[in-house]
Parts: sequence; C-alpha cells; structure tokens
Amino acid sequence: MAFYLSVPLLEHGTADRSGEIEKVVLRSHATELLSGDAAYLQGLARKLWPDFDWRIEYVHTRKYVVKGEPKSWWNASDDDLVSRKLREASRRMREKILAARRRVKVKNERLGQGEMGGYYVKIIDSDLCVVREYLEDMERAYEEVHLKKGGSIDAQFIRTVLQEKICNAIKILSDELIAGNIRLMAKRTRFAHLTPVLRHLDSETNNLEIEFRNRYEIEVHELGLETSSIGRVGGVPRIACGRRARAVAKGQAMPRDYRGGAQGKKYVRWIPTHSFRDQGRISRTFRVDIS
Repeated sequence: MAFYLSVPLLEHGTADRSGEIEKVVLRSHATELLSGDAAYLQGLARKLWPDFDWRIEYVHTRKYVVKGEPKSWWNASDDDLVSRKLREASRRMREKILAARRRVKVKNERLGQGEMGGYYVKIIDSDLCVVREYLEDMERAYEEVHLKKGGSIDAQFIRTVLQEKICNAIKILSDELIAGNIRLMAKRTRFAHLTPVLRHLDSETNNLEIEFRNRYEIEVHELGLETSSIGRVGGVPRIACGRRARAVAKGQAMPRDYRGGAQGKKYVRWIPTHSFRDQGRISRTFRVDIS
C-alpha cells in the first residue's frame, strides 16, 4: 500500500517544517509542496520510516507530492546511484541547451526577426531536442544499475521503473528547466504574450511523454511475443533482445547463463557472435545455445 505525506502549510505556501508530518492513504489528502520542501520532507521521511521507499512525484506547475511505498527490488539507493551516473550527462545537457539557444538567437538575428512568439517556440523546440538525448542517457543508466543488481530487462522493470522514471523526468525538465527559462526571458524582454508559447510547450511535452510510453508498451508486448514463441527453459524467461540486448552488451554487463529443468540438465546460453558500432557505441549481437 502506498502512502503520501501531509504537512501544515504557512501563509505563503511553504511547508511548516516544525509542524507534524502525517502519512495519509488518499492522494487527495496529500500536501502539494514546492520543490525545496518536497526534497526536505523526502529526506526526513526516509529517516522516520526507513522501511518505505520515498520519492517525489510531479503534480502540476511547481507542485509536488511525496509518495512512499514498501521497499522492493528497486529502492532509493538505486535512484541515488542513477543520479550519480547522470551527473556528467546532466552537465552536458545544460551546455548543449545553452549552445542551442545561442544558435537560435544568431539565426533569428540574421533573419531580422525580433524576439516574438515564434522565437520562443524555436527555443522550446531546440531545448526539447537536447532533453530527448538526455532521456536516452537516463534510460541507459537505469538499465545498467538494474543489470548490475542481477536483474533482467523484463516487463515489470520497463513499466514500474523505466516508464515511471522517464515520464516523471519529462514533466520536471519541461516545467523547471524549459518553462522557467522561458518565463525569465519573457520578463527580461517584457514579452507579454506568453500564454500561447507555454501552450506549445505543454503540447510538445505531452507528445514526448506519449512517445516514450508508446515505446515502452511496444517493448513489453514484444517481450511477451518472444517469450511465447521461444518458451521458457528451466522456468527462466528469455532475456530481452534487439535494442535492449545491445544496451545490455554495451559494457561489461554480459547476460548470465541460466540453469534449470529436469535435474539441471538443460540450460540456455547467450553467446556473442560479433560486435558493431551503433550510433558511436560498441554493441554486440548474440545467438542462443540451448542444450
């Protein structure tokens, strides 16, 4: 069962950090918090209730709730490891966003166009292109951590970790990184017609989230088709193939040999056949040996 945090709020909308913290069952009873308060209460909840995995969930513009679930095979320490892996990727993302914005500004000036609505739309589109690249890095980081723990890329991992984490990151990056920058630019240039620009951002953010959700559902469906066509050897499901298998084999995380069946006489083994370069990364393909 999941729980949410409820805390009293002060007059200006920030959490009363000296007030009583309660666990509530209903989402409607949870307190919607600012980013700083949510991070503070998440850390406090981890100390008060260590048996729960507490995380921050995006609600709407600059508002979040803190949700806790009983610890399972994926917990807060795994998220911390992913965050450390993504520090360099996050730095590169911000550098690329600044460079892309400069290119948009230079091109806009060459065309003799002012900083009107079309200019802000171009900024949003360029930012989302860079964010898309970062999401791919984020996806690989989650897969690497999960595989290091001995897991496999299955339907449960795709739906409960990848889909949830990636789609939540899309909303946060859109609201805090892109929308926040657009508001600051509009304030500095005294641009007053910001509503259609932010609507464009909301529309493109929703499209990006739908794209990733659809991709994950397709992969889950394909995993089911592979399992039903090849079947199970010794009661162990087949590991994902295609793009997932290339991600597994990108580094030193190689698929394991699984043993089982009657008296342990049968096993399935993934044998690397050759390596190739896929978008600048070394990847491997495998053949399946069943005996």
